[in-house]
Amino acid sequence: RFGNAVTSVGVLNLRNAIFGNDFAPIDKECSCKCCRPVDKGGLGITRSFIYSLAGKETAGAHLLSIHNVHYLLSLMGKARQAIIEDSYPEFLRSYFWRLYPDRSKIPTWAVNALRTVGVELLEDEQQD
Repeated sequence: RFGNAVTSVGVLNLRNAIFGNDFAPIDKECSCKCCRPVDKGGLGITRSFIYSLAGKETAGAHLLSIHNVHYLLSLMGKARQAIIEDSYPEFLRSYFWRLYPDRSKIPTWAVNALRTVGVELLEDEQQD
C-alpha cells in the first residue's frame, strides 16, 4: 500500500522516481515468485514495474505483499537456523553489517539493545 519493499539491502520505497527506470528485481537475492525471473518459474517483477503501479493500482501492493512476506519468512528461517546452530550473535552482526556498511550508521538503539544481551555490533573481534 505504501510502496515499501523490505530487501536484503534495507527498505526501498519503490514509489520514488529513481526506480522508474530500474529493471532489477525487487531484491536481487530474493527467490520469491515476484523476484524470480520468468525462465525460473517466477513473475520477473521489476522495481520499475512496481513504481508504475505503486499508489495507482492495488496490484502493486499485492505484489509487494507477496515479496515482503516471503522475504520476512526467509529472514526468520535464517534467524531460527542460526539459533539452532548456536550462531545467532554472528547472524545478527552479519545482518546489521550488511545493512549498514558504515557501522557508525547502525541505530544507537539497536547497538545498545543488543549490547545488553552480549552482542557487540561495533567491534570486529567478539567475545560471545
